Amino acid sequence: MATAAVLATALTTHAAKARGLFVSGVDVLYEPSAPGSMGYAVPIESVQVHEDGPGGVSSLSFTIEDYALRVELTDGAEVRFEDLVRGVPVFRGWVQHWDETPRAGGVGRDFRVIARGAE
Repeated sequence: MATAAVLATALTTHAAKARGLFVSGVDVLYEPSAPGSMGYAVPIESVQVHEDGPGGVSSLSFTIEDYALRVELTDGAEVRFEDLVRGVPVFRGWVQHWDETPRAGGVGRDFRVIARGAE
């Protein structure tokens, strides 16, 4: 019979992440079913970077699925979207606006976040 330690090791993923999305220094970019997701996730398909040309300001939008009601957002919180493989930033800025809506089925809530670039 397998022991708990062996089962835990077998169920743990050690795959490196290609991207990171940090809000106030916390990486919120997890797969919804990932071990250790701590009750929230940002599906990568919800992340949209809007690059603006010279003289403009870029923006980033994404949705946080907060299953366990653990996420707290504030206007002006630092946001970084990074390519962790190449070690380069894709976006850096601050939370400009966010909306909170209840999740379908009454389990948790969703935050739609818009961040303004540092340019």
